[in-house]
Amino acid sequence: MCAYEETLSAKGASAAGAWQMVRRLGVLQAVDKLVSRPDGASGYAALIEMGLAEFALEAVVVRHPEEFSFEAVEQSRRRMARGAGE
Repeated sequence: MCAYEETLSAKGASAAGAWQMVRRLGVLQAVDKLVSRPDGASGYAALIEMGLAEFALEAVVVRHPEEFSFEAVEQSRRRMARGAGE
């Protein structure tokens, strides 16, 4: 989540909504929802460009698929397979 926040800050945006989601749903469900958003919304491409791909929410989901929904895992795998070219 911190890498996601840094990515948004670098773009002049805020992660306040994501942190509210974490407080409301818990970390795992919030990450599940964030990676299930439309392409580009999770900040994955920006993290790759910054050399921080291993900290992307999608990378966490793929490393721990048992913790997330099937849809979140599949979306994360597709996004990572495409790389920065979202």
